[in-house]
Amino acid sequence: MKNLLFVICCVFNTSLFASYSLQNLNEEEVGNIAREFAANFTHTSVGGAYANGDVFGISFGVVGGLTDAPEIDRISKEVDSSADIPRIPHGGIFGEVTVPFGFVAEAVAIPETSTDEGAIKHSSFALKWELTRLWDGAPVAVSLRYHFSDSYIEYTDEISGVSSTIKWESEVTGYNITVGKKVGPVEAYAGYGRANGDVDINIDSTATIFNFTTNSNFNVEPSGAHFFSGALVSILGLKIGVEYAKAMQLSKVTVRAGLSF
Repeated sequence: MKNLLFVICCVFNTSLFASYSLQNLNEEEVGNIAREFAANFTHTSVGGAYANGDVFGISFGVVGGLTDAPEIDRISKEVDSSADIPRIPHGGIFGEVTVPFGFVAEAVAIPETSTDEGAIKHSSFALKWELTRLWDGAPVAVSLRYHFSDSYIEYTDEISGVSSTIKWESEVTGYNITVGKKVGPVEAYAGYGRANGDVDINIDSTATIFNFTTNSNFNVEPSGAHFFSGALVSILGLKIGVEYAKAMQLSKVTVRAGLSF
């Protein structure tokens, strides 16, 4: 019996392969799991408040981290009491391009990755503007950011004896304001905004994973505040960072490593 946990984890670490099926879900459980997916795939490049470079700049590398998933963990333990999945992973390849006037385009992506069990794909984008570029000598940087993400996870499972394909598709849009301060090579920053999700669950089968409807699809729109804080260190073109976030009431930690010019 396969499940989405297998698909998520196999992309990042094959030692985490597992078989904890998500079935017989009530409406509240579906809503909570959808919120965990939406929070997990909410855009972050651990980008801070400052634009990279005085006029032009480019950064690229990798990001990765973990998001709390209490509902997935609870349901998994109902299937197997030894299960321990308190968090689910996120990550990808990131790139950032700075252009004049402090505008920055950000992108994070996981190319479509497939196994015999299913597939996963993630892409997210953001446009950031460091508005304090308009104020020479500003003691801190203040930036505005709009972001969008589009992700899906598809996996196979046996439901009531029927081989089925389940697909969770998540779109998240949001906006935030970030304030940062540089001291030498270190930037500390914090931000606040909102994230709005739209999650579709589709089942290609005559069976269903829901116990509250016979429909083969269901839509959930989780949303909530998005707070984050972090730090970046830049040394000789190498930029590393870490960020803690609270998205849709779920804790999320992301690290970053890459080059910046």
